[in-house]
Order: sequence, then C-alpha cells, then structure tokens
Amino acid sequence: MLRESVREAGFPEGDSTGRVLEFVIRFIVLFAERGRFKHVDLVLEKIENRIDTQKGALAVTLESAVSLDGTFPDGIHAEELRRCIAEKTGAAEVKMKTRVVPELLGGYRLQIGGFFVDASLRKQVEKMKADLEAEIVANNCLHQLHLSGEPK
Repeated sequence: MLRESVREAGFPEGDSTGRVLEFVIRFIVLFAERGRFKHVDLVLEKIENRIDTQKGALAVTLESAVSLDGTFPDGIHAEELRRCIAEKTGAAEVKMKTRVVPELLGGYRLQIGGFFVDASLRKQVEKMKADLEAEIVANNCLHQLHLSGEPK
C-alpha cells in the first residue's frame, strides 16, 4: 500500500522508493517523538492533496448539518455533482468528501479546490446579526447627532 502510494506520487521504482519509504518512516517516528502525532491526519491530508493536484485530481468537500446519504441539497446525487464539477473545471478526477457538521444548523458548505461557498443557515444567521448590530450602531450615532444639534 505505501509502495503504491509512493509510485502514484511520481517517485520512480528502485533505490529511490526505498529512500522515500525510509524518509516516511523517519518522519513518522519524529512526529511521534515530538508529541505531534495527533496532527498526523492534517499532514497526511495535505500530502494527499498535493499528490492529487499533481495527478490532475480536484478535491471537493461538502459539509452539511445532516447526513446526505448520497443525495445532496436540491435532490442532486453524488455522481451527478462529481460529473458536473469535472466538466466545469476540466479536472481529470474529482475526489469528493462529505462531512456532517451539525453547527451549520442547515444548508451546506462546499469547497472546490480553493473556491469556497458557504450556504449554511449558520452563516445567514451570523450575517443577519452583523447587519442588525450595524443598524443599531448607525441609529445610535444618528440619535446622538440629533440630540447634540438641538438648541439648549
């Protein structure tokens, strides 16, 4: 499995594969010795993304407040979404991950490569809160100006 990943990453067969495997093992041991092993998932995800980029694959992440069970918002199926993204972006492969994030309250967040769409209910509520706070501040300022402009 590791040898296949090394080959997929574009490293040639032979001595260099052994050196790469040795480097990976040393890296993992160093990670564990420094107490950073809890972050290994993040590191591996970054490595996987770099390999995917080199292969022309596009990483897509869809987060939703509830389990999607293969059907995304608006009744779109996973394979339809994958095919549509591949057509629009020209990616050789679309690697899609889904996550349940209850904090979103509803809606979804979609990340396609470096492009990010937040259509979650949480984001909409946060925007409404910020708009209301800005309106209150503006009204208070206008009220203060009005009071200070009155003749005494």
